[in-house]
Amino acid sequence: MLAKLLHQYLYRNSPSAAFALPTARSASATVCAVFRASLAAREDLRRLAGLPVEASCELCQTSTMKHLAIIALLLGCTTTPGVVDKSRPHATATITTGTVSPAAGSELTKATVFSAEVTWSIENFQPTADYYIAPVFASKEGDRTTFSMVNDFQDNYRIPANSGSATIRYPVARELESPQLARPIRIWLYVMERTSAHTTRVIGRAGPFEYR
Repeated sequence: MLAKLLHQYLYRNSPSAAFALPTARSASATVCAVFRASLAAREDLRRLAGLPVEASCELCQTSTMKHLAIIALLLGCTTTPGVVDKSRPHATATITTGTVSPAAGSELTKATVFSAEVTWSIENFQPTADYYIAPVFASKEGDRTTFSMVNDFQDNYRIPANSGSATIRYPVARELESPQLARPIRIWLYVMERTSAHTTRVIGRAGPFEYR
């Protein structure tokens, strides 16, 4: 369906750019590849035309380029700051803890602030990507299901370098009020990398730390 819509859109607006796109996946890949190649070629085209790089190049302002840009945006193949480059080796993280408070086995209350001294090391760290350390809680929905009540993953601690140490502090009041919370309470510390504007991938973890 996506391939057909893309083909029809391009054919109506720029017949020279109407691709033969057999599948939705190849449609996305083809448009993204063409768009990225077009962007990469802009400076070369300007130089070949004898124009300054920062000057407007008529060849680069064709309707085809504009339509490709629209479709690329819709397909999500434009760059989002902080997202890992998936063409590079996957990152893996090691995270260890020092002092953790409250002590394991303690009863948590709405006034409790979970605190942990952590040290991390990330292999295949990408300096332009975003990495976070996030406390997560065991959920009633399944043995391997976790959750937290943060509004956005970016509200978690952002890792500034491939290795280092920090103290993570996290108030647990909202999780204690959640019907999702499993008991006994188990908390993990996840190391996550940003994979898109709204998603992350877990690349390391420490825990669980068990409480009442």
